[in-house]
Formats: sequence, C-alpha cells, structure tokens
Amino acid sequence: MLSSEVSFEDLWAAATVMNVGGHGVRVASIEDLIRMKTFDPNEEPSAWGTYEDAEALRRWSFERRTPEQRLAWLKAALELAYQSGTIRPRRPDPSSPES
Repeated sequence: MLSSEVSFEDLWAAATVMNVGGHGVRVASIEDLIRMKTFDPNEEPSAWGTYEDAEALRRWSFERRTPEQRLAWLKAALELAYQSGTIRPRRPDPSSPES
C-alpha cells in the first residue's frame, strides 16, 4: 500500500535542492520515494481518493487474482473494446508464412 508514514516535514528536511532553470527546486530523496511507493499486496489499501490510491487498489486487487482470472478479465476487456469499436481485432494475413 502507499505509505502515509512519510510526513511532509520529513520529506522537506531530506530533500535535495537542485537547480532547475536558475531556480532552486527541492527533490525528494530516492529513499523517501521508495518508502512512499512501497506496496504490500497482502494489505488492503486503507484510503481512497487520489490517483495513487486508485493505483494501489488496482495492484492490490491484481495480486489476488489467479492467472486464469487475469486472462478472463483481459478477454472480457478486449471483447468490450472490439464491440465498442475502440479497437479492431487483428486478422491473420493469409500470405504470411506464419499462417
């Protein structure tokens, strides 16, 4: 899950100031970025509302699916895309040596 254990104050204190176009810009440390993005697929994310929260839920949900369930989901998503005209199914080229 996305960690809420990294406070703004901690991020600010550990940030490196970099020159970007003549301006000092604070950049979070690699360690803090990793801590913020640590994901535990065994723990359900507890807060929703941001893109990061939605992504954590998607990853958490994905980790709980079997390969068969993942394939069934992909087939259903492709079928919906085909039916809506969003994508067209590929047709094998009869002149191709692989056909």
